Amino acid sequence: MTIESLKSYVYTLKDITSNRVFYVGKGEGNRVYNHITQAFDDPNNNSDKCDEIRRIGKEISNMILYDMGWTLIPLLKLKEL
Repeated sequence: MTIESLKSYVYTLKDITSNRVFYVGKGEGNRVYNHITQAFDDPNNNSDKCDEIRRIGKEISNMILYDMGWTLIPLLKLKEL
């Protein structure tokens, strides 16, 4: 399965230096990658998410949780999102 074939999905962004998930989102197409591109291409975007991405730098990983929908998020037991 490719990202282009997904209609919608839930994904996480994680700081790989601390192994901390700092964002969980829902997207379609390349949305999971757009946050990182947007943070570095638009330095005037001061959203908390973009600020965190710029602070971490290139040490970010993502995980797409296929076909799970929003029902999976409570199971992740993530704090501080």
